[in-house]
Amino acid sequence: MSVQTTGYWTFFCNPAKWAIDEFLSKNIEYDDYLVTEWQSEWFKPGQLGVVRVGVDTRSLRVLAM
Repeated sequence: MSVQTTGYWTFFCNPAKWAIDEFLSKNIEYDDYLVTEWQSEWFKPGQLGVVRVGVDTRSLRVLAM
């Protein structure tokens, strides 16, 4: 069975590893995102994606930093 890419990606974000709230508050249009080596060949310029944010388990103390 051959896998066909759609050109759309879903990126799973762990707020403890990437402060997406800070990123979004800066209104940045483009950024880098790490993918595994075997996935890198599937990514092409102009493809689109969405970011799915997991449950934020950071403590209030960490969030205040």
